[in-house]
Amino acid sequence: MGALLEIDNLQTHFFTSGGTVKAVDGVSYDVNAGETVAVVGESGSGKSVTALSILRLIPKPPGEIVGGEIRFQGKNLAFCSEEEIRDIRGKDISMIFQEPMTSLNPVLSIGMQLTEPMLAHLPGMTEEAAKEKAVKLLEMVGINEPRRRIDQYPHHLSGGMRQRVMIAMSLACEPKLIIADEPTTALDVTIQAQILELMKNLTREMGVAMIIITHNLGVVARYADRVNVMYAGRIVETGKAADIYHRPRHPYTLALLKSVPRMDQPRQEKLDPVEGQPPDLTRLDGGCSFRPRCKFAEDRCAKSFPELEEMGEDHYSACFRSKEALSEIEL
Repeated sequence: MGALLEIDNLQTHFFTSGGTVKAVDGVSYDVNAGETVAVVGESGSGKSVTALSILRLIPKPPGEIVGGEIRFQGKNLAFCSEEEIRDIRGKDISMIFQEPMTSLNPVLSIGMQLTEPMLAHLPGMTEEAAKEKAVKLLEMVGINEPRRRIDQYPHHLSGGMRQRVMIAMSLACEPKLIIADEPTTALDVTIQAQILELMKNLTREMGVAMIIITHNLGVVARYADRVNVMYAGRIVETGKAADIYHRPRHPYTLALLKSVPRMDQPRQEKLDPVEGQPPDLTRLDGGCSFRPRCKFAEDRCAKSFPELEEMGEDHYSACFRSKEALSEIEL
């Protein structure tokens, strides 16, 4: 059985007055049914643009998918018709955005926003049945007094409850894949953990695959099956979550891990930040884009971008020194 979603050499560029921004520059990864895949990286690494490309939500102009394929159940979404992608959005693939207050319509009730996609996508669904299902969904995501809540508006709810409503909306049409773009950024730490636990449990129970986009490697360790680490529009390391967390092979992954506080390590004086700034995506050369910030950079790093090389079972890293990097930095 093939993968549910296969992204193959995806290239999404933005054509601006300052030059061409290669936001996604040859990204390939897949997602199997029921699997949770994390995409990790700093702001500007291309992880959100990749997700928006899957659902063809890139603003055009200036953005455009210029190459590659996005195959969902065998259909290439990159170049299918607008009508076909509309049928898939919300029904087969749904998305949870970063900030629920801007994603929820402030002038529509919670009930209306939950029932609208069901009435649009589920044949034979009546308004009464959709309302009953909306109540059940709110109950499922842990919102108290769901019958009262469906008549309320987004501003009546806390940030955590609004995010729970977004999760309920993403599940309304029983999708096969949910894309969660930094779903807990706007929430405090205790609520973040609750929301992530809820998402993991619900997707597991319902057999739904999930792509979780995050800059937080703690999320990776606990909630993802596989991880793709992105930098400057490319995947620089990919593997099972345990391998990425315990046996990282790319200097950027190492740097990200060393910048995050860990409960399983002795307390240190201070964390090591990732030195330097992400590159200007309009001025990338043929070399490794991470080299100006890398402790392991050599002359050959300026001449060509290393291909992803196998480090172990389903574990790949794009660095000339991947096989020695781990021995030189103690996590």
